[in-house]
Amino acid sequence: MDPDHPHLFAYTRTLGDDKYLIVLNFSKNEVTWRLPEDLGVAKDWLLLTSNYNLEDIYEWETSADFLLRPYEGKIWRKPDPDDEGYFGSEQSASGSSSE
Repeated sequence: MDPDHPHLFAYTRTLGDDKYLIVLNFSKNEVTWRLPEDLGVAKDWLLLTSNYNLEDIYEWETSADFLLRPYEGKIWRKPDPDDEGYFGSEQSASGSSSE
């Protein structure tokens, strides 16, 4: 997705209606990565896992930017808004609803 970035490896996988975004930071520094326009905005993606503690992740900005810490890998899923598991803008970094 961003072949010119010297430290990131990013790609998507699609299975049926499910779309996944995988981004890996191979740097010892924090990196901010801009989500390509055709993938929407960061808050539309549900963070599934990271190699860092999920409670420490501050995500879901209204922009298209993601923060990756040193040597961090993250996997997101873009849920269908009609899915019962979709949290939209009310989701927290831990993946739970703020109801």
